[in-house]
Amino acid sequence: MVCTHPLISVYSRKGESSGKNVTLPAVFKAPIRPDIVNFVHTNLCKNNRQPYAVSELAAVPVLVTSKGHRLEEVPELPLVAEDKIESYKKTKEAVLLLKKLKVWNAIKKVYASQ
Repeated sequence: MVCTHPLISVYSRKGESSGKNVTLPAVFKAPIRPDIVNFVHTNLCKNNRQPYAVSELAAVPVLVTSKGHRLEEVPELPLVAEDKIESYKKTKEAVLLLKKLKVWNAIKKVYASQ
């Protein structure tokens, strides 16, 4: 079930909850202003070479599902993992973790859309 809580669970390498929690940053609780979203979208489209960063709103469940992602099996959004996964050397280790966290189907959908 995808939902947003004030405390977000941290997941281990095994895809299980590690028992740790982090607080949800305030930016995730801020209301989404359609006028600003429209302004930013319009200005980003003017120059395709313009660098951009990941949006603070990228993991807001409403926005994720509105883009067509099917995340019913994902435990919660935003999905936070332990720092230990940065030590992965092989892609298959990361893929295995994503499968354990039940996110892999959403990633396959992105591959298919390209």
